[in-house]
Amino acid sequence: MTDDEMIAELVNLAQCDIDAIEAYQQAIDSIKEIEIADTLRKFKNDHQRHVEKLNAALKKLGATPLEHKADFKGFIIKGFTAIRSLTGTAGALKAMISNEEFINKRYLTATIADFSDDYKTLVTENYSDEKHHLETLKVLLTELNP
Repeated sequence: MTDDEMIAELVNLAQCDIDAIEAYQQAIDSIKEIEIADTLRKFKNDHQRHVEKLNAALKKLGATPLEHKADFKGFIIKGFTAIRSLTGTAGALKAMISNEEFINKRYLTATIADFSDDYKTLVTENYSDEKHHLETLKVLLTELNP
């Protein structure tokens, strides 16, 4: 994989994480259950850490780090999350599950890309977080609606 291809892939992943940060905040704002909101805050922080590490990798490759601004897809995701969150905690969790399923697919695709070892490790570690987010959100939803 060329540096330009790695940059493009890392930019895409960083943008997904930026969009997730916005969606998580939207969900957190609508959830009344403190423990669930705290879990979502932790996941939001994971996404912020991902962006920081991806931006550091981009800088190392000579690219410009991304600003923390949602793109068009991010506005759609945030709007979808806001609408689903109007139905309460279950709706917010369902929206976040959908968002995490999308992010998990992006990271899975990136884990099989031909990154150099340093970047492969970064992508794999972030993907591990994403899998944990998705599994935990599903458990939270099940516990909320047994």
